[in-house]
Amino acid sequence: MVLQNRDRDDKLIWKFNNQGNYTVKSAYRYAMETLVDNEEYRVPGDWTRMWKMKIPQRIKVFLFRALRGVLPTRMRLQDKGVLCTDSCPFCETNYENDWHIFIGCEEAKKVWRTTGLWELIKDTVDVAASFADCFFSLLCRLSSAESKDVAVMLWCLWRHRNDKVWDGELNPINIAIQLAREALFQWQEVRKRSAELVQNQQQQVANWQPPDEEFVKCNVDAAMFEEQNCFGIGMCIQNHRGMFVKAATIWYEGKPLPQEAEAVGLRDAISWLGRLGLSKVLIELDCKLVVDSIFDRNSNQAEFGSIISECRSLLKHYSNFKISFVRRQANFVAHTLARASRLNARHQEFDLIPSCIETIVRNEII
Repeated sequence: MVLQNRDRDDKLIWKFNNQGNYTVKSAYRYAMETLVDNEEYRVPGDWTRMWKMKIPQRIKVFLFRALRGVLPTRMRLQDKGVLCTDSCPFCETNYENDWHIFIGCEEAKKVWRTTGLWELIKDTVDVAASFADCFFSLLCRLSSAESKDVAVMLWCLWRHRNDKVWDGELNPINIAIQLAREALFQWQEVRKRSAELVQNQQQQVANWQPPDEEFVKCNVDAAMFEEQNCFGIGMCIQNHRGMFVKAATIWYEGKPLPQEAEAVGLRDAISWLGRLGLSKVLIELDCKLVVDSIFDRNSNQAEFGSIISECRSLLKHYSNFKISFVRRQANFVAHTLARASRLNARHQEFDLIPSCIETIVRNEII
């Protein structure tokens, strides 16, 4: 990668932390993942898919504990030195471990048959080596809706077991199943309404909004060109009526992280706007990390932090430059310019509307 600023002094950076700063937590994580043989503690399976399931967080945490083998079953409590029986509270003839609670016990099988899921899972159950192996196999084989139903029923079985152990009273199986599925349904309805509300709010702010009359607005974006080993920056200035004022594109060699490219775009935009002699400018980016970092005074020793520091230093000379975040839909002019930057000279300025954004800009004129 071509160095963006050759005048900066070299410094030590801890590469195992996004901030570039050494922390005990990052060192411990690095040691556990690379220096220590922790294979015996790993549970194989598609954990990412499990965490991405659209189910309540408390059920995900329950699944995590069950799959990691840390649920307080009676056999596990005995292993930890707790004085208690190791027999199942339902059948009282077998040891209570994860497999027995969720699959092996006749009470569990009644739940699976009542839900109509037994025919879906029995083939996997017959060949599974462990409870975790069984669940991850089902997660890969079943549809999203079926996987959610299985996860909720596992949670139902654990609650059913706890009711028996701690209260001594049980809801009928069909009632327990109905309550578990109702809990999932209510959670999905709340999520659906929240998503609709957020979508409506986003649609209201998705279009380009003009600045105050005394300001101009400069939209900035970066684009990565992996195959060409370079990245581009697009910048477009419009007035309070949406009229085109000026635009510029720049491209650099190298493949920085996306947030670093966005930060370079902000730095170049501030410098360019300053050279143009503009005094009141609202600068908008669609990279929230960059915008938040401008106002975050925590130390960041990584390359990203160094570029942000340069941006802050430049902003000290322009007190009426304001930085704000905007969604991609409202930053489409800058995005289009950034994508077209590789077709132009390394640094290109436009006094007339470039053809690639002409239609977009005209649609934004008030």
